[in-house]
Amino acid sequence: MVLRRGECRRSRRLCHREDSEGNGFPSAGLSKACPPAERRSAYSEVSMNIPLYPRLSPRLISGKVINPDAERYESHGGFSLKKMLSIALLVSLEIFVVTVQVAPALAEHQGLETSDEHNEIQQVTFHIDLTGSQQVGPVTTDAFGLAMVRLIDNGTAISFRVIVCDIINVTASHIHVGAAGTNGPVIIPFFHGLFSSPHGCKTLAEGTRTAADLNTQASPSITSWNDFVKALLAGNTYVNVHTTANPGGEIRGQLVHEHESENENDQGDD
Repeated sequence: MVLRRGECRRSRRLCHREDSEGNGFPSAGLSKACPPAERRSAYSEVSMNIPLYPRLSPRLISGKVINPDAERYESHGGFSLKKMLSIALLVSLEIFVVTVQVAPALAEHQGLETSDEHNEIQQVTFHIDLTGSQQVGPVTTDAFGLAMVRLIDNGTAISFRVIVCDIINVTASHIHVGAAGTNGPVIIPFFHGLFSSPHGCKTLAEGTRTAADLNTQASPSITSWNDFVKALLAGNTYVNVHTTANPGGEIRGQLVHEHESENENDQGDD
């Protein structure tokens, strides 16, 4: 309450009171008459914000007094402590429920699997050399290259990059199905056009491929993406780079799992 000079209203006055435990505290009471002028001047432009209870610190928020012990003292104009605790509990439960529901979906979206089999598929990467000597039969050429193929998105796609060196008039590059020492049909296309890198190395093609890019084959039987992945993991696929001089393929590399290559090297060292 704000009193201004010249106004005559029933003002509050400070009284000394004691609680049931004998603790003294100030209280605001209504006077029965207007205070004298000299007392009124002391209250001019002063806001009377007097705590009515000991050790309470009301907070002014958006024009309302939020009393942390509102329920105990039956205060009005704010939330009671019980209601505030209930709201906090509900918010905590909502956060917990959302976390529990979102975490699996987020893990699936990011390709995080708890299955050992899926984790193994995720980690499969092929780094292979492309040479003329791997062709059936071998091609004598100065050209060579590198290829990287990796299973991604829980095995539902592959990422790849093909680099070729000292080669001219490349017309196409693909993944073929077939074991080492044999020829097989195209199942995944990488590049089609005309490309040369006569001096040094350049990237021929890179990107991702999915089931939508699969060329199904009756023999050997590659009728689904799963069939392709099985053939890939079994070492029965290869990358081939075709040129005008060697339309059947100038450089080639068998897609062999890196772990298998390491195991073979370890056995050779023994």
